Amino acid sequence: MGRITSVREFLPVFSLKESGVLTLRLEIEDKLIPENEGSFLWSLDENGSSLSMGGGQEELQAAQRLWTLKADIGDLTAWMFGCEEAETLWPDMPEEMRTDLDKIQKIQGIWLDEIV
Repeated sequence: MGRITSVREFLPVFSLKESGVLTLRLEIEDKLIPENEGSFLWSLDENGSSLSMGGGQEELQAAQRLWTLKADIGDLTAWMFGCEEAETLWPDMPEEMRTDLDKIQKIQGIWLDEIV
């Protein structure tokens, strides 16, 4: 069992598997941690990523294509830890979006950061 306790600290450590740029608007729902809930702009490239609240107009205009991913924190956790595939969690997404999401380097195997 795992849980993202801070999306602002967790998501920026991820990158793309190949060169390029991907920008996602994340609409996250988290009933337990209000700081995780809201609209975020997640910009990734092969060197890393950045996460900002809401997203500025400059970043939105610079994005070649902007997908919106609506997820509760549990689904986002399962996807980023490699436990669930994006198409299983969000079956109605367009094929192009699935292809873009597959470019994100996710955690594979067991990964522990803290023991409580």
